[in-house]
Amino acid sequence: MSIELLDPPPDNSTPITNTKQHDLESLFYVFVWICSLYAAPGIVRDLDKNSASNSVIILKWNEVKDSREIGEIKRSHLSYGGNKLAACFTPYFASLRGCCIQLLDAIFPKTSEARIDCRASLSPVTHEQIIAIFKTALEQVLEEERADVNTTDSHATNVPVQLPSIMVQK
Repeated sequence: MSIELLDPPPDNSTPITNTKQHDLESLFYVFVWICSLYAAPGIVRDLDKNSASNSVIILKWNEVKDSREIGEIKRSHLSYGGNKLAACFTPYFASLRGCCIQLLDAIFPKTSEARIDCRASLSPVTHEQIIAIFKTALEQVLEEERADVNTTDSHATNVPVQLPSIMVQK
C-alpha cells in the first residue's frame, strides 16, 4: 500500500482517496517484495531473521500492525533513492536492480515535491511510463539470457524471442 494512504499528512483535513499513482506505488512494492523474497520463480528465499543482511529490511513492512508506522518504515527505505531496496534483491533478480531505481524515480521524481514528501499522488507518472520501464527491463533480461546461452554453448543458435504483447486499457 502507498505511503500516503498508510500515513496521511497530519495537516490534511480532507480524506486521502486512492489514485492511480497510489496503485502504481503499490505495484512497485509488490515488485520489490517478489525480487527480494524469491530466490527464483516459485522458490522462496531462505531468510535468516538474525542476519544483519539488508535482505530482510522489507520484512519490517509486515512486522508492525500500525499503518502509520509501516508508512514511516517505507518512507525511510525510500530515502536511499531505491538503493537500499535494490540491495535486497536475490541474485536471481539482481539484473532488475536498475529497474527498481527507475521505477522509484518515475513514481517519486527526484526534482519533485513527490520525492520530498513521498507522496505518489503528487507524481505525474502514468501507467504507460511504468509499462515502458518494465518492458525495457524485460528486453534487457532477455538479451542477457541470450548472451549467456551464446557464451556457454558455442553451438547455440540465436533464436529470436517473442516479447509478450502488453495491452493497455484506457
